[in-house]
Amino acid sequence: MFRETIESLIDCFFPPHCYCCRRPSGGAGHRLLCAGCLAGLGRTRIKAPLCRLCGRPFAPDVELERATCLSCRIKAPFFLKARALFPYRGPAGAVVKAFKYQDQYHAGPGLLDVAIGKGWFPDAVSASNPVAAVPLHRRQRYRRGYNQAELLAKGVAEHISGPYMPGLLKRVKDTPSQTQLSVHQRIENVKGAFAARRADMPENILLVDDVLTTGATVNECARELKRAGCQSVFVFTLARATP
Repeated sequence: MFRETIESLIDCFFPPHCYCCRRPSGGAGHRLLCAGCLAGLGRTRIKAPLCRLCGRPFAPDVELERATCLSCRIKAPFFLKARALFPYRGPAGAVVKAFKYQDQYHAGPGLLDVAIGKGWFPDAVSASNPVAAVPLHRRQRYRRGYNQAELLAKGVAEHISGPYMPGLLKRVKDTPSQTQLSVHQRIENVKGAFAARRADMPENILLVDDVLTTGATVNECARELKRAGCQSVFVFTLARATP
């Protein structure tokens, strides 16, 4: 009640604006998006048909059951399934970029809340498994001030009623940004960048990150978790790069 009152007062003097189109949001979509962009969020969310492993969306007219994309057929990932809510563009892309690069630490959890409230959280990763976040190196954490994956992982753990388990993974190499790297360079860049705690390793883990691009980072994390004794790694991200 108190928080809602404070937010209403703030909105009177500093009306929230849509992260995507910059029009007044009017409180729509947890103060993230205007009504129009929120509707676009629903139209563009990632839905079947998907690669059964990495979750890459196929063309809408493809009718395949348990289909696997070419990349996963060539080399299967270490994780069992990966699923994302939205493409990394449009309304969702604008929110995630603000969350990731503009210190808008509330934006990612807010977008997650919108998706959960509308029943969009993917069934494929909704079992009540322990939840872990893709870690940042301590220098990256200091520069950014927060780990966006951790903020999301806590919200996901609450939604699926699974325990949030910080410390299962540690980033031991301060790797350069992946943004401008090719697929092969991304794989090499994160090789050996993570170490998993071997004591009390759960049998199944849901690994959470903000964006899946090539999958190199979450795949390296999954490899380390399995080396440490985990049997199955599931992956959830807010967004993923799509063709």
